[in-house]
Amino acid sequence: MLAFLRKFKISTAFSLIIFLTIVIVTTAAYWKLYTENKNEYDNNLRTKAESILNFAGVLLESRNEKFFSGESPEIPQVIQNEVFKRFTDVSEGKVFFKQASKEPTLERNRAVNYEETLIDYFSNNRDVKQKEKFVVENGKDYYILARPIEAEERCKMC
Repeated sequence: MLAFLRKFKISTAFSLIIFLTIVIVTTAAYWKLYTENKNEYDNNLRTKAESILNFAGVLLESRNEKFFSGESPEIPQVIQNEVFKRFTDVSEGKVFFKQASKEPTLERNRAVNYEETLIDYFSNNRDVKQKEKFVVENGKDYYILARPIEAEERCKMC
């Protein structure tokens, strides 16, 4: 670098040093700002997703209890599908639920590659209760917060 700067007059060399310093400092500042904003954005997504999953879980659990106690004739799977559809409708398609399984009862619940990976992850890490993932599908970016649905002593669905 010194040999390169010696080719220039002292004022030009000094200007280049100042210019490079400004570029480096500005780049570092913008990178730090970008990183902080991205972390805040990711945290915001996680918080919202957890809140929605918790609400849906409580709603479904109370409806299931009413069905099994005989207070309500509504079938839990039908209720679940209605709740999930309402969330999707209210959010205008920005929030949606999918009960993914490698061996689904309904074909629409068949796990795609990244969902199979999550099911395998939960099967191998039984202490983990949720996992987040960013995926791109059909040119759209998605944030996924997955939770295991356990049955028969293993993760069956997410």
